[in-house]
Amino acid sequence: MSAGPLHGIRVLDVTTAWAGPFVGRVLAALGADVVHVEAAKRMDLWRGGLTGENPRRYPDGVLGERPYDRTVLFNSQNLNKRSLCIDIKSPGGREALKAAAANADVIVSNFTPGTLSRMGLDYAELSAINPRIILVEMPAFGTNGPMAKLSALGPSMEFSTGMSTFIGYGDGAPTATGPAYLDPIGGYNGAAAIMTALHQREQTGRGQYVEISQVEAAMPLIGGLVLGSLENDEPPCQQGNRQTSSIIHDAFRCGGSEEWVAINVQTVSEWRSLALLMGRDDLADLDLSTEADRARHADQLHGAVAAWTENLDKHWIAPRLQRMGIAAAPVCHGKDVALDPHLHATDFLEEIEHPEAGLRPYQSLPFRFAENRPPRLKPAPMLGQHTREVLREWAGLKEAELDDLAAQGTTSNDPYRS
Repeated sequence: MSAGPLHGIRVLDVTTAWAGPFVGRVLAALGADVVHVEAAKRMDLWRGGLTGENPRRYPDGVLGERPYDRTVLFNSQNLNKRSLCIDIKSPGGREALKAAAANADVIVSNFTPGTLSRMGLDYAELSAINPRIILVEMPAFGTNGPMAKLSALGPSMEFSTGMSTFIGYGDGAPTATGPAYLDPIGGYNGAAAIMTALHQREQTGRGQYVEISQVEAAMPLIGGLVLGSLENDEPPCQQGNRQTSSIIHDAFRCGGSEEWVAINVQTVSEWRSLALLMGRDDLADLDLSTEADRARHADQLHGAVAAWTENLDKHWIAPRLQRMGIAAAPVCHGKDVALDPHLHATDFLEEIEHPEAGLRPYQSLPFRFAENRPPRLKPAPMLGQHTREVLREWAGLKEAELDDLAAQGTTSNDPYRS
């Protein structure tokens, strides 16, 4: 088992919440030495603050004495990283970070545009210290144009991309997907851009500034729908979970509380098999050869399937239909995923011992390298856990200098006293 393809690459992860930390998570999973930078009085948003938030986000619903080290949000997105707790808005903290940047390969930030520049940490300043540095910023709308200074979160970015226009149940009201999944999409794009910049640096010997507009990064997800609207000169059509190209394409309620199964019947022969399984021989031979035929019978067919699934177990229905050649899957909630035997067998879920959160399963990332597999996951760092060692290794600070920063509160890892 190797150290990973990015072994030896140093990354300063000056980010918060999901999109930015996810970039660092991907790079760390590939073997990079990723240091998550935050201040005790301005912790990463996903640490949940001093008094915690939703108890469901903490092990066993218990906040504990250090809730900011126990929350599943932070601990799931900062695996394999180290923690540098330093106030980079203070002169001493800013200079210490610059000294660390002189020996880093990458700095990634997802603050609003202009934040790094106001602190004297823009690309011009950093590249003068380290010509090989790659600086990545992840503004929602880019750094230029009339919307450049606007802030955004994953859900609001869904609306900005036009994605939410296509999501709804036919009543005209746009709907968000639920999770802010444009954040990890931005994270994957950021990691890919960084690896591209690292490759180019091998050719040129110089770093560069990289901008990731998260809204632009998300738009390819609905590229086909946008082109379809342009081609047909019509507004998007909201269909809920249905698709006109399939005979059945929907999620159906099953037995239990909020349990569902997704079913996609694409051909007439698949429908005939499903109708016979449901005991609805009367529906098996309907003429469903064209989209018009399917649309005419859509409510009747969906009603029949809904009546069949409503008292059955989703974990019985899905594999039964799959064995018949019909695309189906249980709609899994968090507990289903955490206990999934397939994901445990493939090592996608790994149990990790965290000093504050205890032994818990965590998700790895969906890529494997047969010849160059990274080590097993390491727990997310506690607040400021590696501050002194990082400043010694990267910034070259002596013990007296480290003591001075601590005495000034610049490197405090105690949010209650900062």
